[in-house]
Amino acid sequence: MKRGRVIWISGLSSSGKSTVARILLDCLREKELNPLLLDGDDLRRALSSESTGYTKKERVELSKVYFNIACYLASQGFTVILAAISMFEEVREWLDIANADVEEIFLDVPQKIRLERDSKSKSIYGKGFHPELYDIPSTPSLKINNYGQTKPSDAAKQIQDFILGNWLINEDFGRREHWKSYYSQTNAPTEPSGYAKFVIDSNILKSPLLEIGCGNGRDAKYFLEHSYSYTGIDASNEAISLCKSTINDNNAIFISGNAATALLNLSQVYNSVYMRFCLHAMTDNEERLLFEALPKVLLPGGSLCIECRSINDINAKQGEYISHAERRKGHYRRFIDPYMLESRLLKSGFRVLSLTESRGFAPQSYEDPIVIRCESIRA
Repeated sequence: MKRGRVIWISGLSSSGKSTVARILLDCLREKELNPLLLDGDDLRRALSSESTGYTKKERVELSKVYFNIACYLASQGFTVILAAISMFEEVREWLDIANADVEEIFLDVPQKIRLERDSKSKSIYGKGFHPELYDIPSTPSLKINNYGQTKPSDAAKQIQDFILGNWLINEDFGRREHWKSYYSQTNAPTEPSGYAKFVIDSNILKSPLLEIGCGNGRDAKYFLEHSYSYTGIDASNEAISLCKSTINDNNAIFISGNAATALLNLSQVYNSVYMRFCLHAMTDNEERLLFEALPKVLLPGGSLCIECRSINDINAKQGEYISHAERRKGHYRRFIDPYMLESRLLKSGFRVLSLTESRGFAPQSYEDPIVIRCESIRA
């Protein structure tokens, strides 16, 4: 089971913590990230006792209780949203020492606006709330000005995008080092793959073409030989360096970086996107963000061609267990459920032309894996 994380939404009273947290909860539910919401006011009531007073010392100790609960739930695989002020340097230092996986999202709202909001709701300030007790974060993970043109839904979306992007960096599972080593050696295949030949023969790919997960450029060379205007993206710096050093063609562009992030930075749009043996090198979160970004770079009517390892392959049951679809045997792999792939494509606005699952598509000297081939069109 994957360890979850804690998203701490901080800010002084009436900064909108609870409202933003509730919207974020719904956003993360849609992403199937197993979210839970812990609200500081509700927690205080639930934990009401002689130890939950209002002096600074008591507030600090209660904040530590909040984080102990949140981190415990995160260890069970939940994404915990903690909406609580709890802004004490003692608490932040305590979290650092404990090496807790906590992202502090600070909602910054001017005092005048907080007082206006408070007069319409809780009247906490009128009852003696003392903002000077708290320590405003100097380096939060993310700071949002939660007022003016920024709606609570906008703030929640900013948090969602930041968190997912940040987690992608941390969900490495040793991939970076593996592919660095792999492409630094000379044993990667250089002849075009069977799938590249298949999609060329089927005439489904149109120029300009974007390849996600271009590796050492084995298929890029084949596409360029067939006069495609070509862009290749790969998460491995070593793979991209190899492409640039071995492929000298004015019709080719090579870009290093996370696929979803790279797509958002592209200025060009494409008639076709090709992905071979890269989906199963991505986490599920990375795949979600990639499919959400694809319509931004693929023209309506454009084709999307995918070849990937199936969840029904024998390797999906071998190696170190990460999740039901993820294993690490030599290196990280996530095996793809064909029905889930089709569902995600449909949800992302694609019309599936064909989806085939079989051995014999990508035989190697040491294995003949069960592979999925899927061709679709952006509606």
